[in-house]
Amino acid sequence: EICLGHFDGNPAFPIAFMSAYCADLCGAAISALTEKAIHFETALAGHKMERNGNVLKFVSLKVDAYKLVQAESHGVTLSCEVTKDKTEDSSDIFSCDVSINSLEPDGQSAVAKMQFKFELIA
Repeated sequence: EICLGHFDGNPAFPIAFMSAYCADLCGAAISALTEKAIHFETALAGHKMERNGNVLKFVSLKVDAYKLVQAESHGVTLSCEVTKDKTEDSSDIFSCDVSINSLEPDGQSAVAKMQFKFELIA
């Protein structure tokens, strides 16, 4: 069975890649909202990099994909709305609603919506 987006005959952008780009957008939006520089933790060859400054901890992700972004798509836009959640323990939890749209011949149409939750750790 063919998996769309992972083979030459089906040039769609994989949802995992799109999710990573959207997570970066959320990080930039949370940074702008809080006016705090945020650094993503990375790992190299199994060794965790030293953490300096503020970090976002992934909490959850919900994806609603209506259709895949094809290689010939033009005018793909991402929008992000960030809100700070009210929590009992005063954690810095942020909800990020991301909408991905593609310009189609019939006008703007939704491709996917993603809802991320991140915790800001200083």
